[in-house]
Amino acid sequence: MTTEEIVRRVLTDDHHALSPWPDPVGRVRAGIRRRRRRRLGAAVVACSVVAVLVAVSFAVSGPPVAGPPRPPAESADAVIPWVDRPATRPTSFARLEPGPQPDRPCEDADLSKGWVEAVRPSSGPWVQTVVVRNQSETACALSGSAQVRGQTLSGARITMAAASSGPVPMEGADYPARLRSMALARVDVTMTCPSDTRAPAPELTEPSIVAAGIEIEVEALSVRPDCTLAIGNWYSLRPLLNAPLFVTIEAPEQVRRGQTLTYEVVVINTLDRPLGLDPCPVYQQRLGDRAEWYRLNCVLPRLPDHQPIRFQMRMRVPADAPVEQVRLSWMAVTGDGRVATANMDTGGVPVAITD
Repeated sequence: MTTEEIVRRVLTDDHHALSPWPDPVGRVRAGIRRRRRRRLGAAVVACSVVAVLVAVSFAVSGPPVAGPPRPPAESADAVIPWVDRPATRPTSFARLEPGPQPDRPCEDADLSKGWVEAVRPSSGPWVQTVVVRNQSETACALSGSAQVRGQTLSGARITMAAASSGPVPMEGADYPARLRSMALARVDVTMTCPSDTRAPAPELTEPSIVAAGIEIEVEALSVRPDCTLAIGNWYSLRPLLNAPLFVTIEAPEQVRRGQTLTYEVVVINTLDRPLGLDPCPVYQQRLGDRAEWYRLNCVLPRLPDHQPIRFQMRMRVPADAPVEQVRLSWMAVTGDGRVATANMDTGGVPVAITD
């Protein structure tokens, strides 16, 4: 075979042929197909990643669960139960600082009629605290002791002989009584009567108390001419500092003596944040002349803001309690000495003690 024949065979052999150049339309269609395949592949990969992440999250944390249950007392319908934990009266209360000393004594027109805060012990002297209000718009002072006057059965107006017991140290008391407008002045009248009197003398009628020459009517003051009196000096009590709590009592209208009075107090924290209950407050509950101190059930570490929390209360009514209508009052004292008084405008709610 000559050289020319060898060259012609190589040039015509299909094994060495080159691929034909694609036409323009085919090139465009091929590019579109490639881009579609790429987008579809990317979407499949993304979905697969999300599914894997969800599966891993579920495997690690498990199904969604609710947070820890809130204490039942945080519901307006739930009640924190009463606990039998007697407490002692706080040794001190947070009070306002003494006001400025008024530059004038109180006059007749300044003072209201008087009333009595009475304490009748089972034995011994009977202490009656007479209270009057400065009803003027300016401050005045009431100092010194007082006298008691009344009318006998014969119609004679007499002034009772009395010893002066002078100023008595008392938490929050200021001597003399420094009275801002609408403030209260107090004086203690102690009456000691003979125990062997079979026919006690009748009480004086139209009783009054004389302060700095001013005679003030005190309708509820009880004085017998056969008893001896000791009268202290006029004083004022610096106002207590109030805790940021609004408290109301919900109690039955009556309770039988010898039974247990069960009632509730509703406490609202007026702050815009929770209020801690550490240390746990103590409270006084009073039914008539009977008062008890207990420690609150602080199952909640703090009071939520602006939400009513209900506390159950219990108080045993003595079997020999007088059958009468009395007042139920409640006051809590926080760890810093501030107080929260239920039904502050009325000093409590009425409850009738029945047979």
